[in-house]
Amino acid sequence: MAHKSVEAGHQVMLDWIGQKPFVDLNFRLGEGTGAAIGISLVECGVKIMTEMATFADAGVSESHV
Repeated sequence: MAHKSVEAGHQVMLDWIGQKPFVDLNFRLGEGTGAAIGISLVECGVKIMTEMATFADAGVSESHV
């Protein structure tokens, strides 16, 4: 489930299948808008985990934090 729709039936369906949406932005849109936002958030998280420098990589001492 990418996003939670504001349509009442969507919450009923989520409860029935026991799932929680990835985001809840009060959308009343279809066409995969929640999936488009969800994949962007996942890609952002992957970049942070794989490309962001650690304190050691950046030469920052943790005692200065």
